[in-house]
Amino acid sequence: MTVRVVSYNILVPIYADRPEIYSKCRPEFLKTDHRWNLIRSQLEQEVHHHENTIICLQELSLTLLPELELFFRHLDYTLFHHLYGKRHNDFMGTAEGQNFILVGDFNFDPLDICYKALTEKNYDDYRLPESSIYEISYRRNAEQVLKSAYREKNGVEPTYTDFAHTPSCPDYCATLDYIFFNGHLTIENVLELPDYPSTESYPDETHPSDHMMIAATIRLP
Repeated sequence: MTVRVVSYNILVPIYADRPEIYSKCRPEFLKTDHRWNLIRSQLEQEVHHHENTIICLQELSLTLLPELELFFRHLDYTLFHHLYGKRHNDFMGTAEGQNFILVGDFNFDPLDICYKALTEKNYDDYRLPESSIYEISYRRNAEQVLKSAYREKNGVEPTYTDFAHTPSCPDYCATLDYIFFNGHLTIENVLELPDYPSTESYPDETHPSDHMMIAATIRLP
């Protein structure tokens, strides 16, 4: 059995609706209606062209929830949404020994120490991030590491998954989105991504977000 896993940071409207942030984008390409039509088309293609599609979206907004619920209901899908957690209730855990898939916009690139800590066995670097809010304890990852679907299939990560020109990060172009997995799973194929952007900044006429959608077909054991 295979599943198609899709991850997409669709760019929350409160940021996209501010042209001063995305100053190199044409205003019409930042409008929610234009972006939503493109997002919907991309998601429909993944659902119609693949079986057992699981879609994981980031940067949703409450204003888009009604549209999303109608969209997924039309596809006979169920939508689960989870708001940002707070200090005392935000938790993620996995059952030991179970295969799992972890996807999303991780906000680190393949050279970052966080990426290495997840993907390299026995990685030990004392420069790992600290938090002024949470208590974080680190230990060597001696038992298991995460694999990246794109790296597993292509030998390397994509050239980029995020591209935008903003005041805080001019001409930013990097890989931030991943489909991680562990256990006895096999990557059948991944969604092909371009090597280089062809415009000055996303969103543009064909890219509704500053992030690109990533996807992988994964064979279960």
